[in-house]
Amino acid sequence: MFAVPEEVIKDINRIAFIMFKFLWRGQDRVVRTAMINSYENGGLRVLDFETLVKSVRLSWFKRLFDSENTGWKCYLAHLLRSFGALFLLHCDYDPKDYNISNQFYAELIQFWAKFRGAFSDNDNSSNVQSYGIIKI
Repeated sequence: MFAVPEEVIKDINRIAFIMFKFLWRGQDRVVRTAMINSYENGGLRVLDFETLVKSVRLSWFKRLFDSENTGWKCYLAHLLRSFGALFLLHCDYDPKDYNISNQFYAELIQFWAKFRGAFSDNDNSSNVQSYGIIKI
C-alpha cells in the first residue's frame, strides 16, 4: 500500500538505461518495448518497472469488487465520498479533477481512469466487462 514516488521510477529507468547501454555497448539496437515481450514474441522478458507498478495497483480492483468488506475499501469509499464514493469508478472521469489526499489511493484512481479509458468506446460506454478482465 505504499505509493512509489516518481523519483524512484526515474532512478530505476536510469539504471535500466545503463544496463541497456552496457548490453548493446552503446546505442540501443533493439527497441526497448520489444525487449519487454516474452521469448515467444521475440523479446527478452525485460522488466518494465513502471508497468509493474501500475499492474500491481490495478490488481487492487479485483479485491475491491469482491464481496469481502475490509477496512481499506471503507477508507477508499470515505476518500471518494464527496465525488460519489465507489460509483465514481463506474464513470469516465479525469483524475486531475479530484484531490485525494492519500498518494496510494490517488495513484489507484489515476491508473484506473487510464485503464478504463483504454477500453472505452467513443460514446463513453465501457467495454471492460466484455473483455472479462474485471467484473463490475
